[in-house]
Order: sequence, then structure tokens, then C-alpha cells
Amino acid sequence: LLVQMNLLLHGMDGVRVERANAFARKLADYGPADDVDLVGTNVPFGAEVTREDLSAFPPDRQTSDSALLFVQVIMARLRRTPTPAGRPARAAIIVPNGVLSELGTAAAIKRDLLADFRLHTVIRLPEGVFAPYTDIPTNILLLDAAGPTDDIAFYRIPIPSDRSKFTKTSPIEAAHLDPVLGWLRAPTESENSWIVKWGEEHRAADTAAAEEARACSRALRDLKSSDAPKSKLAAAETALAEAEARAKAAQQQADALYWPAFDLEHKNPRAKDAAEHVAPAELAQRMVKRAERMTQLLREMEAELKLARSE
Repeated sequence: LLVQMNLLLHGMDGVRVERANAFARKLADYGPADDVDLVGTNVPFGAEVTREDLSAFPPDRQTSDSALLFVQVIMARLRRTPTPAGRPARAAIIVPNGVLSELGTAAAIKRDLLADFRLHTVIRLPEGVFAPYTDIPTNILLLDAAGPTDDIAFYRIPIPSDRSKFTKTSPIEAAHLDPVLGWLRAPTESENSWIVKWGEEHRAADTAAAEEARACSRALRDLKSSDAPKSKLAAAETALAEAEARAKAAQQQADALYWPAFDLEHKNPRAKDAAEHVAPAELAQRMVKRAERMTQLLREMEAELKLARSE
């Protein structure tokens, strides 16, 4: 009833609302009948995830991060063929910063997203948008089914100069989003926007590192399955252990190159550094002056206290 009322207040009448658990079905069970043309959602992040919920996802894509689980459900349900309107299916998803930067299982999920869909825009929301519920930094991911991803345009919505952050009593307003809507029609680089050539800069590293990782995995598997002759068992075991160590090191090196390719926490190259870089000698001189000033203030305070006691 609350959802229907909310839709009605926003000019959408007669909408069918289904109440269900998004994790009730296995991803593999979704078919063409479950396809949707448009998804708009603020996925629940920080929600409790049960073992039963995780059973809906492949073993290598299971995570306690509820936001990443919802992203997988959206990918499973977004139509891969053109919609009746002749355009790719689209999605706008609000996610916390962790989704952009997390590696491991999160990186594998993002790899699926970037390979199968076109993540064309990331809108970085300012602090306090969801206050007082959370101050976690958030982003809007805009994507469609015309994958794979090539360029990703980033836009950082600045906080107005008359406030330090958005709050419950001073929330973000539609006017703060107007510059973004205009920019979306023709994304360009500016003080608050930048474009990452993901396809050019990351796909080559993705392919090369993936091949290296596969080669290391095959070498490690072959070494583990080899049988050393009994007559030279000790020497063979030592050689095998050394070879395994080299293979594992190579695997780690390949992983270190491969998985960070899916870290989408890209900073604005035009942003001014928040910290001031000072030469060590000048920094030491400033510290000495501050210490001297502090000593002077303490002495003045001590003199005033003595004077007060004498009076």
C-alpha cells in the first residue's frame, strides 16, 4: 500500500506491485519470461544475508555484501535483446562506494557486469544524501545491455558552497541534479567530470593477465599430479615444493595484475589535492614555531593563575 501511494504521488497510477524476496530464486532459473526492460533501484546495502539467500547464487559469486547480490539479480533479469521500443534494456542502480573498490569476489562480479553490459556512467553522490540513515558515500551506476563496457564517464555532484554536507533538514534537491541531467546528454570532461577509457586501458591487461593466471594454474595442477620416483623421492619432493612455490608466486603476481583491473574507484584527475605537500625542513620549522607559541601561551596562562591566586 505504501509503494502504491508513493507511485500515485509521483504520477504513476495503476502500477502492479509484487511483493517478493529477490533472493528466493536461483539465478540460473531466470528465463526470458523474467526479463525486464528497465530497472531503477536503491539496492539495500548492509542488509543481513542468510545462508539460504546465498544458495541462490553460484558458489564463486557468493558474498555477504547484499548490494553485490542485488546487482547480480539485476544482471540476471535485464533483457539482453532490444526492448519493444528498439533500445537496449537499462538500469540505474544506487550502490555504496565499496561496490566500486572491492576486489576478490566483488571484482569477479564486476567483471561479469563490464563484459556483458555497458556501464557508461557513474554519478558520484555527495556526502549526506541518505542522512540520517547513513553517511556511507554512494554512487549511481547507469548501464544498459549493449555491452561490453568501453568508456565510463564519471560525474561528481559538488556540495554547494553554503553548506558542508547534505543533511536530513538540508537535503539534496532537484536543482542540484540539473547540471548532471544536462551533462548526460553529451558527457565531457570538466572540473566535476572525467572519462575513463576502460576498454582501452583495462581490457588488454585483463586478457594478458587472465592468460598468465590460467598458465600458472595449469602448471600448478600438473605439478601436484606428478609422481616422483621412489628412488629419488626426497629430492623430487624438494624440487616439487620449490616448483609449487614458484607457481604460486606467479599466480599471485598474475592475480595482483588481473583483479585490480576491476577496481572502479577512479579519482578525478583534475581534483585539487586536499593535503598540502610541504618540504621536510619547512615542516620541521613550522612545528618548532608552533611548539614555541604553545610554550609562550602556557607561560602566560601560568602567570595569570599566579596573579589570580595572589589577589
